[in-house]
Amino acid sequence: MHIKTRQSGLQPCEAVLVASVRALKWHGGANRRDLATPNPEAVTAGGSNLAHHIDIVRGFGLPCVVAINRFGTDSPEELDAVRTIAMEAGADAAVEADGFARGGEGMTDLAEAVVKAAESTPDVTYAYPLEAPVEDKVLSLAQRVYHADSVSWSAEARRRLRQFEAQGWGNLPICMAKTHLSTSHDPTLRGSPSGYTFPIADIRASVARASSTPWPAVLKPCPACPLVQEPWTWTYRRTARLSACN
Repeated sequence: MHIKTRQSGLQPCEAVLVASVRALKWHGGANRRDLATPNPEAVTAGGSNLAHHIDIVRGFGLPCVVAINRFGTDSPEELDAVRTIAMEAGADAAVEADGFARGGEGMTDLAEAVVKAAESTPDVTYAYPLEAPVEDKVLSLAQRVYHADSVSWSAEARRRLRQFEAQGWGNLPICMAKTHLSTSHDPTLRGSPSGYTFPIADIRASVARASSTPWPAVLKPCPACPLVQEPWTWTYRRTARLSACN
């Protein structure tokens, strides 16, 4: 939102948030091997994660439609629990998406909900002004999006930040590089963690893409990338190519 929307000038009408029963059960404490076993209680326990993501969308001032990615093992009680969580958290609609099993027919209800939500013309509310200092922008994202209490910077990250600011790159938008397994920096923290310190181990400047990328202290490399000690040793070049991974 802070990068594509600002640079393109295209204003979104809404956001579609994809959720699944399996994901909420995992965030509710279920083991991965048990995700196919019906467990409405675990879905409800993991509902804070879905509510957190809806809160992120609503924080930008956008309507939010939740697409429930249906699996064959989902029970009616579990699907009802996801709908209840979504609507109580402020979603405009929560609709099953069953395209895998039923093709286009299984996506009709979702399409209708998306069209209805797109009738509004909201103004995007950003978490920070571009001219704000980089540390303030990162803190704003950590608090407003990830519900952290504070941010800590390593000596290396601060050194790089001073170098980038001296080059006149302090007004770049922020692209946070973090785990997808948690709303925090730590993949072991399920649900909706809050009140923690978000650690920044390193920061990279992607001048060609016009963004700065802070790297949290806890981050695991993706497949096809070398297993190295944190922080990663990826470097963005002016040509926007990634030196450690294509």
